[in-house]
This record gives sequence, C-alpha cells and structure tokens, in this order.
Amino acid sequence: METNFESSQALVTYKNKLLLLKRDRFDKKTAGFWCLIGGGAEIGEKPEETLIRELKEETNIIPSNYKFLFKRSSISKPEKFVYIYLVNLNDEEFKNIKIGDEGEKLQFFYLDEIKSLPLVEGL
Repeated sequence: METNFESSQALVTYKNKLLLLKRDRFDKKTAGFWCLIGGGAEIGEKPEETLIRELKEETNIIPSNYKFLFKRSSISKPEKFVYIYLVNLNDEEFKNIKIGDEGEKLQFFYLDEIKSLPLVEGL
C-alpha cells in the first residue's frame, strides 16, 4: 500500500465538459474557488477507494468507468502524493448527479471556460 498517499482527485467528464465543485464558505481558505472532485484519504484506504468514496460523497456518483492517470506531489505536503483519475460518466451517472454535503455548487464547463474561473491552488 502507498504510504505517502494523501488524496485522490478526479477529472470527471461528460460530453466534452469537466465537472468542478465550487468550495463553500466552511473552508475559509478556498471559499468561492472551483476544484476537482475528490479529497483526503481515510486511514487504511487505497487511492482507488478514496476516489470512489469521495465521488459518492460529493456528487452521488459511483463511477463505472475510471482510469488512473498519474500521481503528483501534494501542494501542502510535498512528501505526500495526490492520485489523479479520469472518470467518464455515462448518461445514467450524469442523471444521478447531486451535490453532497461539501461545496456550494457542481457545474460542468468546457475547458476554455475554466480559464476565467477562480481555481484552487494547483489546479
């Protein structure tokens, strides 16, 4: 098991758009900023388990089609790694999206639209 694993994040796509989460006021440092879907690992979790749990918590999705892309150093803890996955939603998964307890809003964007958004550091 990866001992330097910190979190998993997903590039969630549907029909050439990327799903982002707008952070809510409860996280003062990132409130109002857009981020990828994902989050920190719980004790004993593998990166893939964290990905699936975070997607369910934040979007109500249990992905059927996902692929590991790469891992990168964490911005807050450079000795730790963030695992990045690609998640391609099918029509049924898209219909089931609803925001969980975290975040203010979920929205799909074309890549050129993302350039003008306030993004969390590192995105």
